[in-house]
Amino acid sequence: MSKLLLFLPLLVACTDPATETRPKKQPSTATPHHDLRFLPIGTLLKGYRAIDLKDKKGAPKVTSGLFVKYKGLKTGYRLWKGDVIIIESRWLFPSDKEARGFFKEAEKLNAEGLTPQGPLALGQGGQLYSGRIKHPKLPIALRSSVAYFLVGHMVAKLFIAWEQREGKSRDLTPLLRTLAAKAAARITGKGAPAAPPSDKSRL
Repeated sequence: MSKLLLFLPLLVACTDPATETRPKKQPSTATPHHDLRFLPIGTLLKGYRAIDLKDKKGAPKVTSGLFVKYKGLKTGYRLWKGDVIIIESRWLFPSDKEARGFFKEAEKLNAEGLTPQGPLALGQGGQLYSGRIKHPKLPIALRSSVAYFLVGHMVAKLFIAWEQREGKSRDLTPLLRTLAAKAAARITGKGAPAAPPSDKSRL
């Protein structure tokens, strides 16, 4: 899973534009875990496009590993493509117990080799990671942050990567924190879809 997420920016760069879709508006429900509850259009800055990463059957194929061990029901990834790359990951389980087991055992893998930065007060707990990563193809430095957290039956992860240019200090971790809080609210059913932002909108 870790290698897949690291190479996703390259995969998306080669994606046929015809495969890019705007996510459908998700109806409210008393059972918040009926779907993967990705962030809705309008949550990010204007100009970002949502790309759902899936196979022909509509979901990533998972036939082994921790997701199967903990009886996972559904998993998926949504990539937000704009000035930087943001990837949402979700893993849905039949109960809190299975979700918690997966969350703990898969945490090291989902940290992407980054350095722990402290706990996240989201859902039933989480962790923030950040650090530098190597671009798989180009000779450029990248910085990355990961928010990994547990909300009921759902395990969620947000991954952000951006170019770190010499002489320019840029930290998008605060943006990741904001999006992670919105994602946690979305999963619990407390987050209403945001209105499309104006040209001058900022998070």
